[in-house]
Amino acid sequence: MSSPLQSKANWIVIGTVLLMAYLLIFRWRTNSQLELHQTALIAGIEDNRWGPCKKRISENYKDRWGWRRDDLKLVFQDIRSQFLVLGLHLKDAKWDVAGSKATLTTRIRVEGTPFGIGSSIQTMINRETAPMVFMWEKESWQPWSWKLVSMNHPEIDVDGYQPGDLVEATKF
Repeated sequence: MSSPLQSKANWIVIGTVLLMAYLLIFRWRTNSQLELHQTALIAGIEDNRWGPCKKRISENYKDRWGWRRDDLKLVFQDIRSQFLVLGLHLKDAKWDVAGSKATLTTRIRVEGTPFGIGSSIQTMINRETAPMVFMWEKESWQPWSWKLVSMNHPEIDVDGYQPGDLVEATKF
């Protein structure tokens, strides 16, 4: 005859095993983690919240424009400062995962309520035919340790632009 305490302990163990199985199967899978991080990064840009973005960008971030992680904060603020409402939508997204590295190739569609040079930014990005490439790396054994290490778009030219220029230009 089992005591009520043993029966309760068995249910706790069964519940814990089921929770871990759920996390392993659905939440901690590589594709699920990558999609969660990419979605949170985009939402952080749309909402002008650097915290969610910073958590997902590697301290070793570097791209072809020479930007580092701290530069991205200024770039995102510059873009966001030119829209009352900003929506970034990924189109034709394709993930390529190889071990601890992953690449997302996608077109980005900008929607929202622009002002200032926001209309020019929106037009430029929406007319691009080449996709944007996001490169991610897993920084530790933890399933949620994916970080953005670089971005690239072959058609976007930033000559003459310095991160923070747009926000600085709007200060009085």
